[in-house]
Amino acid sequence: MGVERRRVGKSLVKKAEKLLRENKVILDHKNGMKWFFTVKGYHDTYSVIINEHSMSCTCKYEAYHPNGICSHKLAALLYILYRG
Repeated sequence: MGVERRRVGKSLVKKAEKLLRENKVILDHKNGMKWFFTVKGYHDTYSVIINEHSMSCTCKYEAYHPNGICSHKLAALLYILYRG
């Protein structure tokens, strides 16, 4: 998989799973191997794009945690894994 390896803590996984369980992860559309999501976070709503080489989210998490991954991207990845 082309997505680079990131650090993921247990609390982040739980938060991402909760977003998915509460149906806050919405697949807007898929174009080949590119997935477009809207994720309704607990503070705002974010756009997440995932493809085979990269991921992006409109939240500010990674500006403060450059070696981490936000719960919105992780929730979208879990969506692809479980429902994709």
